[in-house]
Amino acid sequence: MNAQFISFLLHGSNLWYAMLKRSLAASVPLMRKQFGLTYKDIGDCSSYFSFFYGIFKLVGGVLTDFIPSETVFSYGILLGSLINVAIALSADRSRRSIVLLWGLNGLCQGAGGPALSKMVLEYIPSSSRSFYWSSLLNVSDSSYNRSV
Repeated sequence: MNAQFISFLLHGSNLWYAMLKRSLAASVPLMRKQFGLTYKDIGDCSSYFSFFYGIFKLVGGVLTDFIPSETVFSYGILLGSLINVAIALSADRSRRSIVLLWGLNGLCQGAGGPALSKMVLEYIPSSSRSFYWSSLLNVSDSSYNRSV
């Protein structure tokens, strides 16, 4: 495949992951208003997300050794997106269900980093990896700065 096409796919999917990760910060005012969550509840969501995200960074790294990285990356985006929709459409809107769903969101998204790293190593020539890797990190950082 063409390196520019692969770069487009990697940047687009990395941006999607970054937006999913930052969706809690953008939705806090609405979640407090519609779901009646307190700042403690939002803090619990953030803590559960970080905990499961960190655990699955390790597990995702191991998974990408046995399962194709494209599969891990794709399922992470798909499941993370579906969980974000499930949070928005949650019928019972209880604190427990939202915190649990947000923790599962972290679990799904934790696999993104290791899978992306492996895809860069597989598809980008070694002579231009540093350029692509730095631009992929900038996509994630710039989306964070815009959402906070």
